[in-house]
Amino acid sequence: MSVPQNHLFGGICPLGIITVTTSGVPVPITQNVGSQQAGQGTPWAQAMSGTFQGRPFSGNCRQLILSTPGNSGVIYINYGNVAGLDANATMLVIAPNQIAYLPTGMCDSNIDVTSIWVDAASSSDIVVVAAADGS
Repeated sequence: MSVPQNHLFGGICPLGIITVTTSGVPVPITQNVGSQQAGQGTPWAQAMSGTFQGRPFSGNCRQLILSTPGNSGVIYINYGNVAGLDANATMLVIAPNQIAYLPTGMCDSNIDVTSIWVDAASSSDIVVVAAADGS
C-alpha cells in the first residue's frame, strides 16, 4: 500500500481515491493528501542532498482530473462542505465510469483544492483524483 502523497511530481499530484462512505456526507477532495511539509527546501537542494521528493503540495492547481470507475451513482464535486446537488455549490456532476476535467482546459489562475468537496448519490462510491500543474 502506498503512502498519502504530499509532493508534486512532473506537474501531476495524485490526490488518490476518495471514497464517499455515506451518501449525503461530503468528503474533502484532499482527504488522502499528507500534511504539507514546510522547510523541505527547493527541489534542487533536495536533489543535491539526496532527499529529493518533488515540490511540496501547495493546495493549488490549474486543473483537476477525475474518474469514477465502477460506481453505481453520480458523484457531485462541490465548492465547500455541501451535500448532494446544490444550486450554489455544485461545480460538476460525474456519471459512473466517466473521466472528467475541471475545468476542461487549464485554468489561467489557481484552483484551491482545499475548498473542494465530494459527495455521492450512492454510499461507498469513489472518485479518483489528480491535480494538474500545481503552483
